[in-house]
Amino acid sequence: MVVGPDRPAGGGDTLVNVLIGAVLVGPVLAGPVAVSQALALLLLFVVLPFLVAGLVIAFVSWRSSGDPPPVRTSDVLATGEPGSAEVLTVKPMGGFLDPRPMVRMGLRIRVGASDPFDLEVTQSIPRAHLRDIKPGETVEVRVTADHSVGAVLL
Repeated sequence: MVVGPDRPAGGGDTLVNVLIGAVLVGPVLAGPVAVSQALALLLLFVVLPFLVAGLVIAFVSWRSSGDPPPVRTSDVLATGEPGSAEVLTVKPMGGFLDPRPMVRMGLRIRVGASDPFDLEVTQSIPRAHLRDIKPGETVEVRVTADHSVGAVLL
């Protein structure tokens, strides 16, 4: 309860006054604090949004890296080198109700006359096609020129 000279004890506290009073009192002060409605509104609609915006901006800039964006599966499928791959492992990563779950596949890829190489590919696959991809099966793939990213054609 917020008590002050213009607010008698037991008076109708608003949620804003109680919250602002709790923030201002915190662990530092032991007594109640009187907060005028104008101050409470100023804190709620002016100061608090700037604090929240600062925290959001700091978090986003912390999470963002200067690295280039990752290669998209659609770009690999459109411009990648064609090849074939033997499926070594299949691990669905989506939920039971997800119609296009993410699937992590271990593949042994052969592009042209080059030596085969192993690559782990993660992409979304329609649940109907997921049953067709089993270890030992051969699938068509596309890979980037440096063979670091691949995608399965379905």
